[in-house]
Amino acid sequence: MATLLLRGQPIGSIHGVLFDKDGTLSHSEPHLLELFERRLAVICDLWRDAKGAAHLSELDTTLRQAFGIRDKALHPGGTLAVAARQDNLTSTATVFCIFGCSWPEALALAETCFQRIDQQFSVGFKAEQHEQLDHLGRRLIFSRIGRGGRRHANLITTRHLN
Repeated sequence: MATLLLRGQPIGSIHGVLFDKDGTLSHSEPHLLELFERRLAVICDLWRDAKGAAHLSELDTTLRQAFGIRDKALHPGGTLAVAARQDNLTSTATVFCIFGCSWPEALALAETCFQRIDQQFSVGFKAEQHEQLDHLGRRLIFSRIGRGGRRHANLITTRHLN
C-alpha cells in the first residue's frame, strides 16, 4: 500500500488513484472560477503595465469566452473545465496575440501570470482543504470485483465537496 503525500505531508494510505477532470467526484467549479478570477486580475495588471489601459474591457470579455466563463458560471465544455494547464496558458497567450502582442511577448506574459497564480495558490492552501481531501479519500471504498482481481471505486456520498 502506498502513502499519499500532499505538499510533502502524508494524508493517508491508498489502494488506487482516481482522476476526476470533469467534476463528477468533487465540485470543482468554485475553485476553478476563483482560479480564473485570480488569473484575470494578474493578466489585467500585467497588461496595464505592458500596454496601458487600452483594450482592458475587450481583453476581459475575450478571456471569459476563451475559458468558458458564462454569467459567472463555468461552461462544462470550456477550456478551464476540460483542458490542461498548458492548454490554458496557450489560450491566454493566443488572446494576447489577438490584441497585438507578438508570440514571444504573449507567451512571456501568460507564463508570468500563471507562475504568479501558482505561487499564490501554493501559499494560500488552507488546512480545511487538506481535511476535505482526506475526508473524500476516506469515503472512497475500493473493492475487488470480477475475475482477475480488477478494482473499481464506489463513491459513497450524496453531496459534493465545497
